[in-house]
Amino acid sequence: MRWALSRIVIPSFGGPVPQKPNRSSVEGTLLHELIECFERQTRNSNTDIFRPRRSLLGLVATWAKNNASNPRIDSQALAGQVRIEEILRAFGEACSHVKREERQPNVGAASGSNRTGVFNGAESWLRDPKSKLCGRADFISAGEIVDFKSGEQHDHHAEQIAFYGALYLALTGRTPTTLRLVYTATNEILDVPVPVLSELESLLAGMRRRAVLADQQVSAGELPAKPEPAKCAYCHVRGLCDKYWQSLSGSGQSENYLQASVVDYIPTTAAMIEPSALGVYVRDKVLGVPSVLHLPQEVADKVGERVGQMRMLALRANTAVEGVRFAFTRSSEIFVS
Repeated sequence: MRWALSRIVIPSFGGPVPQKPNRSSVEGTLLHELIECFERQTRNSNTDIFRPRRSLLGLVATWAKNNASNPRIDSQALAGQVRIEEILRAFGEACSHVKREERQPNVGAASGSNRTGVFNGAESWLRDPKSKLCGRADFISAGEIVDFKSGEQHDHHAEQIAFYGALYLALTGRTPTTLRLVYTATNEILDVPVPVLSELESLLAGMRRRAVLADQQVSAGELPAKPEPAKCAYCHVRGLCDKYWQSLSGSGQSENYLQASVVDYIPTTAAMIEPSALGVYVRDKVLGVPSVLHLPQEVADKVGERVGQMRMLALRANTAVEGVRFAFTRSSEIFVS
């Protein structure tokens, strides 16, 4: 469902709904780009000294410029929040794992007689010649696949790099020599055991079957959604997802909804819209608890009068015995139809 909603053309956005990055995701993107710049200069045998800080500041400026048209963020403000020193520290840690070997061209398709492509370098694409499966590894050198993580450690990271190993097998006919996860925030290194040939072949076959099934579901219009708070909170199209909003109402919603510091909210059909000199008040009940949301006049003017439905993301829920008062945050958004 997220895949489908991410590709719907929304007139107000002039295309699909753009991503809404936060500081952490921007820092992760910049770290990977900085590593790629370093590896590219090293690979080209450039005699100039690589200057990480100067390069990073240039990448930050470029990112802000390229994202200036994203209406969901203030790219200049977000770029100003980037922790330069932290990225440089993580870069220093990551570079100790970047081997300086000549990178050979990627092979777009492999056959039984030509399956010896070796992929050395940063941001290396691995594409399965027999399916739509692909992945981009952070760094590959002589069969060693390294993935840099700027955030916390999660179990699915091991599954991800094992998948890269299966793609490497599909493209080269060989198993990788090393599968390594580098957590730059904590300087931890996790060497994931390389599966034996039969296990990688089984993993690859299973992923190919899943790709075929996904194609069939899309063709049939079957777009399942599995709303889960931990995943939906970071989904950039949850404002468009009916399944997500349904999960917040009725039996799918718990009392914890009101205790969360930041919540998403959609007015019920019983909500009362009360105009005032200072804007509009939306009086409602959430799980039987009286609630109120104030829309300042400038916001109410933008929302307009012909609104069929409003969906609001990232509101502050201030709870009290008599009810809950919603307030906007810097991350709040209103989707209207």
